[in-house]
Amino acid sequence: MSLQRRATAIIKKFNLGISYKVAGEKLYDAQNVYNNEDITETRFGVAIFNDTSIAAPFLSLSYFKGDDGTRYRLAKSGTTLWNVPATGAATAVKTLLSSTTKHRAVTLNNRHIIAIEGDGLFSYNGTVFTQLGQDVPGSGSLSIVAGGSLIATNTYQVALTFYASTTGFETNAGELSQIATTANRTIRISSIPTTADNALIDYVRIYLKDITGGGSYLYITEIALGTATYDITAPATSTQTPPTTNGPVVAGGGKYITGYGKRIAYSGNGTYKSDVFISEEFVPDGFDNTDTSKTLSIEGQGPVTGIACGTFNDSVLDPYLVIFKKTSCSLFSEIGGSARLVLLDPHIGCVSHDTIRVINGIIYFMSENGWYRIYNGMLTKDDEKNVVSLANGEIDDIFSRTGWSKELNRAQFSNFFSCVYSTHKQYWTFVVEGSDTDFKKAYVYEREIRGFRAFTFDTAFTCATEAEDDSGNQIVLLGDTSGRLFKYSINNDLHDVDAAGSSAPIEAFIILPFRLEDDINSTYNYRDLTVRGLESDNSVTLKVFSNFDQSSNETGTYDFSTGTTGFILDSSALDIDSFGGERSITRSTIDINKTADTIMIGFYQDILDANIGLVSAQLQYNKNGGPNR
Repeated sequence: MSLQRRATAIIKKFNLGISYKVAGEKLYDAQNVYNNEDITETRFGVAIFNDTSIAAPFLSLSYFKGDDGTRYRLAKSGTTLWNVPATGAATAVKTLLSSTTKHRAVTLNNRHIIAIEGDGLFSYNGTVFTQLGQDVPGSGSLSIVAGGSLIATNTYQVALTFYASTTGFETNAGELSQIATTANRTIRISSIPTTADNALIDYVRIYLKDITGGGSYLYITEIALGTATYDITAPATSTQTPPTTNGPVVAGGGKYITGYGKRIAYSGNGTYKSDVFISEEFVPDGFDNTDTSKTLSIEGQGPVTGIACGTFNDSVLDPYLVIFKKTSCSLFSEIGGSARLVLLDPHIGCVSHDTIRVINGIIYFMSENGWYRIYNGMLTKDDEKNVVSLANGEIDDIFSRTGWSKELNRAQFSNFFSCVYSTHKQYWTFVVEGSDTDFKKAYVYEREIRGFRAFTFDTAFTCATEAEDDSGNQIVLLGDTSGRLFKYSINNDLHDVDAAGSSAPIEAFIILPFRLEDDINSTYNYRDLTVRGLESDNSVTLKVFSNFDQSSNETGTYDFSTGTTGFILDSSALDIDSFGGERSITRSTIDINKTADTIMIGFYQDILDANIGLVSAQLQYNKNGGPNR
């Protein structure tokens, strides 16, 4: 049968995500690589962050930067919440917590507002760690003493509030008994509370209501916390009244917390598992427990599994709240002054609050059957108005196929966790596959290529958060099972470091399928494969798989040191010199010299401090005619 004319297949860029679809047109697989300005490069390594370990696995992480620029990396390990510095021993921020609970946090008004599951809600300003909110003052006695200018024979009532001068938070009023004046017109208050559970409370405010004359409680004065007695000698001259919507946090704490405009919202209360509680504006300590309460009761099966705040029209002035259950999600909005709670989708929910990340007002999260995003208050849809998962479902097989090596361990869904590395516009989710329980793999969604790659690690991680190092560089902070924190950033080397300080190369590869034309009755002669890459002293291994059979392959190596040397399969060895860091682009060619109907081409590199650095490729081939009959 005659040979058809010569042809070329050009890969202008390797900026593709992976696809597990049989007929996918993207990468067959990719590990430990990312797209950097249309160059496929090896990810950076993880390095130890804290030089002094903590002798227990980390359960959760958060990051807080005060207005003074001080950075705090809070890590919960066992029964203690630690502030973990890069150098030196960690400092216990809170002890005697439950040993299995995780913490989540948001930062508002120069305070870290922290939910620690059943342990409660707290605030931390870098110095004071204390409970969030405060009950009203519950004690105080009244008597009439000589002097003063209150109205004789009128009946009065006194109320007290707690006040925190550093935050501006004031509790609702605690009412004391009524008392009538006589010829003596001074009311003495004794047994005023001298302590408060909230450590930021530093004043008691006093209000007086003239019941005989009618009216409201009016402000008299404030006294320093610790003062047990005060005399009211004259009627109020102020028009200030005490708050009525600054109630305490509901008993039972909360698991999940998010910022919501100028407020916080939390859910996961031990008793009210389908409710969401929203604070007052600028007052994260205050919750409305009156008939006008902003408590939301969420429809759907089971408890709330996560909450997040997105924005309409890319405007932080138009926030909305999304509340997830495992198999549904609801949206709460107050745009235009009208409060509305609607079921956003009855079938798509979130398996873990820790997979939720908000990027530029867009909510990314993981469900039981894929990763999704909510943009402008709506789940992303295709042209036919069907909801679509991230990357158009290219890797959704990991959720739906059983008995497969990449099948997700569904029993561990609630422990999956995510982070964002915005320097590379990446959204990571750490997963476990099959019967594994160690989180050593992350699927990384790259917004620039709208697709996923996979990162793998030798260390088993347990939690992650976005943070900064001491120089102000953005990092991903990762906690492991040994009490070490690790950091990932572009300032790291191109090798991983484990908890013992040992270095390991990063195994990077991409596998590209070639499906040529639609004539399944023909074979092809595959010839020269020329690849352009970053100039480097480290070579890249080529593996060629016939008809997608990965059980056998032929190999060769690309030399990108000069761009002038060609190689023949099976005749070259990897060069293991270090990568020099240059950005010059060169090329190298291998004669594949293989006949098959389809092939799959893999590029591999497993060298300490090496960068795979692939730019583009060109494959030459001939088409063979069909068989004789």
